[in-house]
Amino acid sequence: MDWLWTLLVFGGFWFWAAVVVESLFLIFWVSSDNEESSSGFWATVSVIITVLLFQFLGGPSLLRMVAENPWPTLFSVGGYFFIGTIWGVIKWYLYVLQKKEEYEEEKAAYTPDGRGRTWEEYIRNKMPKGTTIVPQAAKHKARILRWMTFWPWSAVWSLLNDVVRRVFHFLYTKIKWTLQRIADSVFHDIMTKDFPPRQ
Repeated sequence: MDWLWTLLVFGGFWFWAAVVVESLFLIFWVSSDNEESSSGFWATVSVIITVLLFQFLGGPSLLRMVAENPWPTLFSVGGYFFIGTIWGVIKWYLYVLQKKEEYEEEKAAYTPDGRGRTWEEYIRNKMPKGTTIVPQAAKHKARILRWMTFWPWSAVWSLLNDVVRRVFHFLYTKIKWTLQRIADSVFHDIMTKDFPPRQ
């Protein structure tokens, strides 16, 4: 049974398998867009379980390594908090930018509903009670803390999701008229035969 106590030794197959599985869990929980969800709680629980597994099944004791290297540990922890804070600001900016784009897209697609309501009346009636058009940081505290606390996984998800999506959104805006011309061309015969212009 001695092999069990070194199952997750650094650099071994099971060590990296555990790191990958834990990272996937963290990305899933950190990427949750629901402010009221308990994803931050579950992310923390999974980190604690993983650390305990590494402590007891990973060969050398993590606690002993920390005790023997207090200054590198202190600098690492301080660096983690510093980068997490910077990432929280960056991620908040990206989030607010996304909300602004969603607002502008909805406004561009808005057509009056026949009741004579203005855009302002429409959007204010649509918004949940107690919310504002401008995102309020205080109402997104759990989300921001989740981004800061789990910043490496939040940054990876943002790179894969936000940045790639933003690039493709930009490319889409450049080709959408071409795409529409293709659709108009393909349906041209149907539109002229089945829906001739009214005289």
